[in-house]
Amino acid sequence: MIARALLKATVLVAGLAASVGALAGGANPFNPQAAPSRYVEPEKKPSQEAEVVLPAYPDDKARWLRFETTAETRNRFFIDRESLSIAEDRTIRYALVIESPSGVRNVSYEGMRCSSADIKTYAWGTSEGKWYAAKEPQWQPIRVDRMNGQHETLYERYFCEAATGMRSASDIIRVMQQKDRRVPTTANPLRLFQ
Repeated sequence: MIARALLKATVLVAGLAASVGALAGGANPFNPQAAPSRYVEPEKKPSQEAEVVLPAYPDDKARWLRFETTAETRNRFFIDRESLSIAEDRTIRYALVIESPSGVRNVSYEGMRCSSADIKTYAWGTSEGKWYAAKEPQWQPIRVDRMNGQHETLYERYFCEAATGMRSASDIIRVMQQKDRRVPTTANPLRLFQ
C-alpha cells in the first residue's frame, strides 16, 4: 500500500514537473493553439552562377559586330556574335575585341549582370589565339571609363535596355546591327557610378 501511494506521488510530481517545464519553455499544454510554432524558415542558399564554358576564340572578323562608345578614343570595339549568350542566371556573356589604330587587339571573354550593373572577366586572349582563363574571376561594378567606355555603352545601349535586359542573344544582335549611334541617355542606373 505504501509502495503504491509512493508510486502515485512520484507520477504526480513528475507530471507537475513536466507541466512546469513546458510552461517555462513557452508551451502551454492546456492550449495547444498557443504552443510556439514549429515552422523553421528554410536556409537561404546563395544564387549559383551558371557554369562558364569558354567559346571558340573570336578570330573570324566576319562574326564581329562593331559598336561605338561615347568616350574619346580611336580604338574600335567589337562583340563576337557567336560568343554572345544569355545564361540561365541572366548573365550576358560575350567575347569583346578592342582593336587599336595600329591593329593591336585586346580580347576578353566577359559576363555582365544587368540587375546589379556588374562585369566579370572569365578569360583573356593570348597572342597565339587561345584563351587564358582567369584563376578566380570576381564581379566588379561597371565604372565610367572616359578613355574607352565599352562597358557602360554595352550596359546602357545594348545589353540592359530599360534596366531589365534583353530577352535573348538574338535581340541584342538585332539592336547592335541597327548601328544606332544615339548618345546614351543620362537617366540610367549607371549615373550612380559616376
